[in-house]
Amino acid sequence: MLHCDRCGFDNPAGMRFCGNCGARLVNAAQESPVLSQIMGERRNVTVLFADLCDYTEIAQKLEDEVLYHLIQDLMRLLADDVIYYEGTVDKLTGDGIMALFGAPIAHENNAERAVRSALKMQADVRQMSKNFADAIGFELRLHISLNSGSVIVGSVSPTTGLDYTAIGDTVNLASRLLSVAGPETIVVSESVYRQTKALFEYKALPSQTLKGFLQPVQSYHVMGLKSRPGSVRGIEGLKAPMIGRQKELGLLSHLIEQISEQKKGGAAIIVGQAGIGKSRLTSEFKAYLNSRRIRWIEGRSLTYRKSASYWIFQDLLRNSLDSTQDDLPEKVLAKLSKRCKELLGEGAGDSQPYLEYLLFSESNASLSTRFSYLDAGQLRQRIFLAVRDFLIAESQQKPLVLIFEDLHWADKPSLELLTFLLDSLYQTPILIYAITRPYETDEMADFANRAQEKLPNACQIIRLSALEREQSSQLFHALLSIPDIPQPLIEKIIERAAGIPFYLEEILRKLIEEKIVEDVNGHWMLTSGSDIEHFGVPETLQDLILDRFDRLSALQRRTLQIASVIGNQFDLDVLEEVARRILPDMIQRNCLQSLQELNFIEPQDIGGHKKYAFRHVLVSDAIYSTLLKRDRSELHGHVAEVLESIYADRLESQLEFLASHYLRSNHLAKALHYALLAAQKSSQRYANEQARQYFEQTLALFAQTPYTAQQYVDAQVGLGDVLVIIGEYQAARDHYQAALDVITTSSQEDLLSRASSVQRKIATSFERQGDFDKALSRLILAQEELITNSTSASIEQAYILHDIGWIHFRRGNLVEAETYLLKAMPFVENTNRYDIQASIFNRLGGVYFRKGDLDQAGEYTRRSLELREQIGDLLGAARSSNNLGLISYACGRWNEALESLQRNLILQARLGDNEEVIMCHRNIAELQIDLGSLEEAKKHCFESLRLAEQLGAQFHIAAANTTLGRLLISQGNYAEAHQFLSVSEKIYTTLNAKEPLLDVYYLYGEALLGLENLEQANFQTQRMMEILGQLGTGPLSMYEARIRALLLSGRIAIAKQEWSVARTNLENGLVIAENSNNRYETARLHRELAEVLAAEGKIAEAREMLDTAANTFREIGAYPDYKLTLSKKETLV
Repeated sequence: MLHCDRCGFDNPAGMRFCGNCGARLVNAAQESPVLSQIMGERRNVTVLFADLCDYTEIAQKLEDEVLYHLIQDLMRLLADDVIYYEGTVDKLTGDGIMALFGAPIAHENNAERAVRSALKMQADVRQMSKNFADAIGFELRLHISLNSGSVIVGSVSPTTGLDYTAIGDTVNLASRLLSVAGPETIVVSESVYRQTKALFEYKALPSQTLKGFLQPVQSYHVMGLKSRPGSVRGIEGLKAPMIGRQKELGLLSHLIEQISEQKKGGAAIIVGQAGIGKSRLTSEFKAYLNSRRIRWIEGRSLTYRKSASYWIFQDLLRNSLDSTQDDLPEKVLAKLSKRCKELLGEGAGDSQPYLEYLLFSESNASLSTRFSYLDAGQLRQRIFLAVRDFLIAESQQKPLVLIFEDLHWADKPSLELLTFLLDSLYQTPILIYAITRPYETDEMADFANRAQEKLPNACQIIRLSALEREQSSQLFHALLSIPDIPQPLIEKIIERAAGIPFYLEEILRKLIEEKIVEDVNGHWMLTSGSDIEHFGVPETLQDLILDRFDRLSALQRRTLQIASVIGNQFDLDVLEEVARRILPDMIQRNCLQSLQELNFIEPQDIGGHKKYAFRHVLVSDAIYSTLLKRDRSELHGHVAEVLESIYADRLESQLEFLASHYLRSNHLAKALHYALLAAQKSSQRYANEQARQYFEQTLALFAQTPYTAQQYVDAQVGLGDVLVIIGEYQAARDHYQAALDVITTSSQEDLLSRASSVQRKIATSFERQGDFDKALSRLILAQEELITNSTSASIEQAYILHDIGWIHFRRGNLVEAETYLLKAMPFVENTNRYDIQASIFNRLGGVYFRKGDLDQAGEYTRRSLELREQIGDLLGAARSSNNLGLISYACGRWNEALESLQRNLILQARLGDNEEVIMCHRNIAELQIDLGSLEEAKKHCFESLRLAEQLGAQFHIAAANTTLGRLLISQGNYAEAHQFLSVSEKIYTTLNAKEPLLDVYYLYGEALLGLENLEQANFQTQRMMEILGQLGTGPLSMYEARIRALLLSGRIAIAKQEWSVARTNLENGLVIAENSNNRYETARLHRELAEVLAAEGKIAEAREMLDTAANTFREIGAYPDYKLTLSKKETLV
């Protein structure tokens, strides 16, 4: 809203003058540098005047306050209708408005925008009049006039508020024409009529002499919209080679060669405006792929009118199965099952259920229980993995090209899935071929950037530009080579085409349809007697399209209008049923055939099911925009009702479409119903942005149509859940509280029982922000609500206690955390809620790990892992497996640790999380070094480094170099180790990563000690102690680093034969190692202390200590240390 400083009235966004007092509004966002610099210039504009009829009579009938609000609403409505078509409100005239289209910002279709704005004003005022009818007792009627022409625009007098306006005869004529316009009419001048007659129906009015004009003025009454199509691709009988895109096709063929030879993936992103030639390039590329016998699968996005989660992948998957959206689920499932078995073998059972869910948003009864254990994020992860595994398996037979048409319309979940696939392409022969208009969304730009980042040597972003003049000339003559066409006309056509191939096609189609040229024995010739000299070359592509469309019959135009409401693709059954509801027997098969012959539409007979699509999206967009608001609303309602009928047995697959159509209709109750269902479906699929949009649309409908308390609570809680996921915690709490307000005043038992869970959700929002006090207070309220309202409280009670335990764990209150987590378990241990059980076990494992009880930690973590594997929670299983490996490593059960870490590596590789894979390789390498399997350690070290360098992950590059340094030290290659460690030190220092520098300094000290450079080795222990002093005490890694610093200091003192210093450092380290249950470091300290004891002459004690160390090394599998310890024992005298 824009606030008026003079009278305090709040005006709608975009107004330049106050709707109440007429004062100029100050809006910083609107005062662009362009506007502020204009001093005066001549511009071609369309001027619109709109005025309320019989204002004086209305003012006499109404009270002042009623009149004030009426005019206020009217001015807001008129201004909004101007802004809707990107015009500028020049001034308010008390009971009317003057607007400009074409200044200060010019558009190519100013006259069209002005007429559309006028029509919208009339429609909206009629609706407003209907709304006010009971209050005022009469109709509101508007009359409007328009004129186009040249004006002077600029600053006239800043002191009067007229800092930007238009003056001249064009404005005067527009104003005078208002006297010609009767109530509820729009009158335009000859200039407006000439520019827009292909778009609108007009009735010529008698010429009239107007004040200030000497000659009679011809004017026209706007009767309404004509139907109009968009573009058509390809002209029957006109064939031409692809011109001007050979370089681009060469780049694509090179990518295919690269993928075929190297068996690695790539990406090609084709970027260009509508009509620039993306489809033609793609057609040539498909022909090239067919010639190479390379399999390609295509998926198309829906337009902005019909978006659904993962639609482009649903389409892609169906096409891979030679199936359609309308095939019965049984038929698709049979094909899917067969294909999964062919591609995935025994692994088919892991992927097929999630592919079914992707296709149908529902599973069979045997899967419903399995999916209930997975939250939206986990289910999304499994869907991503299933699609990836299916496509990778497809590519193992032969290289595969995935073609994504109109990716600029893809929903966010589809783009997220596509981005996920990029991580798998570096070792898979798959090419992602994406077609998009210039990036209009951050998501599309992010995808392109990620593709370049992931595939630096195998990603081509091909931006198609306009053809050069010579290329346009070649294309024209290749399409239509007729020597008799005058050269000036050819030049004019090529000039107007501006390098857009589609414009040339449209010009030639116009020549054919106007019978200026004809096919004579397979050759195009000028038609005898045709008036080629006076052929009018339209200014724009849009004019061309409209000119063709206006020549269609009323039946053909109406058919296309209905189809445009259904979508860019439309089902024949749906089209015919909607048409029958509007006008029985209206749609005829020969009508569709004629539209196909005229290249407006094309058949898509996939899997035996009859569908059609507009030949170009501009066709459906253009036709859809011609429909009046009321007409659109009615048609959307009819389409929705037909979809309900046809898909009655599988409505789940149509929820987004039903919501979209009903939201654009007057069936608000059904719009609410389906918007809420679509929101819940999107939320379950982790399509958070879509879910948010549907939930917000649902909430908006509550003010317009009756609703139930259950619907209100579902919408508020659902939106709150989505907002928590995306991190908008305060907004989430606002929606949760709104739900609670209704719940607490309800008498419905099923609603009252939800109070506890809503309080717990509010607690979660506070916990995510680190506000543990408020989180705990809400959990207490949740418990109180549970006691008061719920009859079956076991599961909810488990959730509450589980969450309280987690908060205490995060605070470091391990005793309280253990207490609450153990209290939670009895509520679910005899149920099938394995997901909650697994989470409790995993967090108990964390509690005992922090307490140093590694055996108990391992037991609980192992039980968590078993449950998560059982329910198919791959991500949770990976986390539990990694935790189990680290616990086993820490307590010296190295073979168990190796098994867990290797299992984690397999899981993380399947999940496609490359950073986790890098860390898995490094962890395994570290353990293999300890086990003495140095060749295996070397393989994992270099794989970790390779992947890290491929990702450009500096931290992981440094960590891999550190592990390689440790490997070389274990082999006695101290100087070479120093080279790798120096790389790590440089990166960590740049990143200001102090904790990992502790490992680097320790290994530096080991290497220097091996080189007998004792002073420099001792300097490294000082550097470690300095960092430890800065970081203080904390996680187990800090204790381990302190142990190693003391161990290294002790060894250096032994080398110097400073026995007392050595004993002090080693004994201090031993205390820390034993208290933290670190068996490996304890054994190492025992071995070094034995050397001190031997030096002190205490041989028996030294032998006993070496035996203790050797036994520990043997038990945990540290065989190199075991052998070293035995050899030291043998040297004791």
